[in-house]
Amino acid sequence: IDIHNNLYLGTLGRGVVKSTNNGNTWVEINSGLNNWYINDLTISPDGVLLAGTNNGVHRYIDSINVWVLVDNTGLISSRIHNMQFKD
Repeated sequence: IDIHNNLYLGTLGRGVVKSTNNGNTWVEINSGLNNWYINDLTISPDGVLLAGTNNGVHRYIDSINVWVLVDNTGLISSRIHNMQFKD
């Protein structure tokens, strides 16, 4: 759940879906994702939504409804299965 009470769900094959009405309906928000197998989703305290895929980490830009691949330099593997924000 983000700061606007939107729900997000990562799927294995359908990418990321979003609900703005407590899960009654879902819409795909996959523009910019280069891999629709989502291994992990995390939201920072200030609302940054990240998706971990088999091709690295993507950040969702809500204002333009698009995902961008973040700089994955230094990662041991591009397969991301677990993310968290450090305080």
